[in-house]
Amino acid sequence: MSLLTNLVGYYKLDNTTDNSGDGYTLTNNNSVTFDSAKIGNGADFGSSNTNKSLTSNSLMGMTYAVSRSLSVWVKMITQPATSVQVAIAGMFFNTNPGNQSAIYYNNTSGTYYLHTGQGETYANTLTTGAWFHIVVTGVYGGNSQMYLNGTLLGTHSLASTNFTAYSPGGLSLGNIVTSQYASCQVDEVGVWSRVLTSTEVTQLYNSGVGLQYPFTVTPPPTANTNQAFFAYFN
Repeated sequence: MSLLTNLVGYYKLDNTTDNSGDGYTLTNNNSVTFDSAKIGNGADFGSSNTNKSLTSNSLMGMTYAVSRSLSVWVKMITQPATSVQVAIAGMFFNTNPGNQSAIYYNNTSGTYYLHTGQGETYANTLTTGAWFHIVVTGVYGGNSQMYLNGTLLGTHSLASTNFTAYSPGGLSLGNIVTSQYASCQVDEVGVWSRVLTSTEVTQLYNSGVGLQYPFTVTPPPTANTNQAFFAYFN
């Protein structure tokens, strides 16, 4: 299946534009900057983020019951303090059951954890200054999965539970509707109304290089046989 299938929003984060063409432009809250990132520019929330975020209050045509995936590249600038949880990115729903596909990162007595906010946690340190690719998938009443750098961290059963509704809902980067601001850079954010396969996650990770919309890979140039022959004998 093509990575373009059921893509409902994509943000290269050179600015706030929805590069998929679906028109879900982000709102820049409190002057998030855009500077050199994973591929081109990305969103920079600063080394001490207390109020900056990017948000779209649109549910992108989805409901809590729709299968979905969220793909993000992130580089931590400052680690969260002890007992602090930050929200790197999330797609939140404003109806009951609320449900969400999110990427949280917290510091518990010096051990760092990634989780989706729906019952599972994975001990992983996002080393400051390094880029990490994170994908979360989920379907209400089914399973949630989290991938880090193309590797599946785990699968968690999502019971048909009445999760908290988040108002106004939609996509949020650098924070959620509560004060969980992340000091990080974020780049290449994609939202799908389906569950990405492990093969597709590997394609997006692309051996650490990344792959941005429209997800085309340029093959290496073919060597000119005559030039190669000449270089060998000279």
